Amino acid sequence: MDGFERQFVDGPAGRIAIHLGGPPKGPAVLLNHSILASSAMWQQQAELLAEGGYCVVCIDTRGHGDSDAAAPPYAMSELVDDTVAVLDALRITRAHLVGLSLGGMSAIGLAIAHPQRLLSLLVCDARADMPG
Repeated sequence: MDGFERQFVDGPAGRIAIHLGGPPKGPAVLLNHSILASSAMWQQQAELLAEGGYCVVCIDTRGHGDSDAAAPPYAMSELVDDTVAVLDALRITRAHLVGLSLGGMSAIGLAIAHPQRLLSLLVCDARADMPG
């Protein structure tokens, strides 16, 4: 992603890769990708948001992109914990959260467990339940 910096955050189960762009003091927007993808899928949206003055954080979900893969299985609550670890490491108290598919499911989980961390929530093409 042009103008974005890759960093790693220590998560509960290993390193979480993030890509940061835009002004650090701007309103935070976190982008969570779908299963079997990476934060690279958000490139165009992330660059536009950064140009618009947002501090953009693109997270590689554990086992995807440049993030570590802990031994499966994974619980949705663990993916929520990973997102909280990223927010905490970046000292972001509240953020706009956008999630697609798996990223949307974990975004719903974050909204339920930590609603005080969200400025807004946009969930795309995701289930509200967790199939077996």
